[in-house]
Amino acid sequence: MEEPSPRLRLTDFLLIAIYSFVLFGFAGISGRPLTMHEARLPQTAREMKQHGNWLLPMSGIRPWRERPPLPHWIVIASMKAFGSDNREWVVRLPSAVMGMMTVLLIAGIAAGLFGRTIGLLSGLVLATSFEFYVYSGLAEDDIYLAALVAICMAFFICTEFCAKSDEPSAKLFAKRSWKIWAFFIFLGLTNLAKGPLLGVAVVGVTVGTYLLWTAAESHWKSLRRYVWFWGWLILIALTLVWPAYAYYRYPDVLANWKYDYVGRVSGAYTDINQRWYYYAPALAVAMLPWTPACLIGLLATAGKTFLRKPQTPDAPPDSTRQRALRLIWCWAMAPLILFSIPKGKHHHYLIPFLAPWAILAAFGVV
Repeated sequence: MEEPSPRLRLTDFLLIAIYSFVLFGFAGISGRPLTMHEARLPQTAREMKQHGNWLLPMSGIRPWRERPPLPHWIVIASMKAFGSDNREWVVRLPSAVMGMMTVLLIAGIAAGLFGRTIGLLSGLVLATSFEFYVYSGLAEDDIYLAALVAICMAFFICTEFCAKSDEPSAKLFAKRSWKIWAFFIFLGLTNLAKGPLLGVAVVGVTVGTYLLWTAAESHWKSLRRYVWFWGWLILIALTLVWPAYAYYRYPDVLANWKYDYVGRVSGAYTDINQRWYYYAPALAVAMLPWTPACLIGLLATAGKTFLRKPQTPDAPPDSTRQRALRLIWCWAMAPLILFSIPKGKHHHYLIPFLAPWAILAAFGVV
């Protein structure tokens, strides 16, 4: 297996950025009109801009309380920058940028952990996988969540793998590095991208599973690093600020959320009820044409991931590579298992954790 060096060069990042932006941005100039579902974000963003209601956009005369406002703000910024709120390319452009940014992050993460070849292939696979490609060209909020999840994972990986931890203590109130501050801030911002706790669930189950796995076999310091009062305070505040405002303005929003959010878990929201194994074939379609490479990558990395006992973060590079593979497996598998439990399922819920499958597919290609 390739050593995690050399990493991506500046020209690599530039070529990945150009390729991804052209690939995703073509939808904006293709002449294809917005779908009915896709038009929701641009229209509510346009009404938010017109009425100056920056926290609760309107859909006609009805307040749109189903989704938080971060994607709306980004679409409004695009509308203002280009002086138009009724052109397809203007409202699809932010999605293309979010997709490009996610591809760059994943290519950089994979290269830092596993070397330049895996990094380049991971970026190529993610950009050209069916589901990620489609949603990077749509004016919908799923790709915004994918970008924020990738940012959270980048800060986590930088903390765990890129350098020695510089926290003097792992105590509850002790200071932490700026990378952990950023991790909790962006984790909180995922709640403003699509819906409460969806991004937190993806990142939380990934990071939690990995930390418990490594802590049980080697050390507990990495786990204690995230048991931090100020980080959790930031996360809780960013999680609650928009729902609290929405409830203050419209107390009956609780009934709406009970149906829209809780109903997806309980099955009351019957439109998307699926069997427990729904995500296996959905993932196979989402990763086309790279699905066979994903399966080969799973087989190629399974031995090093499971059969050898990891050591401390100060261990030789081979052990570090094993911990990195375990993290990728946790990111690929843990959210998949968690999201298979609720009755409500949808293929676009896969988008925030397609990235690790792209990395596994890169191993399969090699």
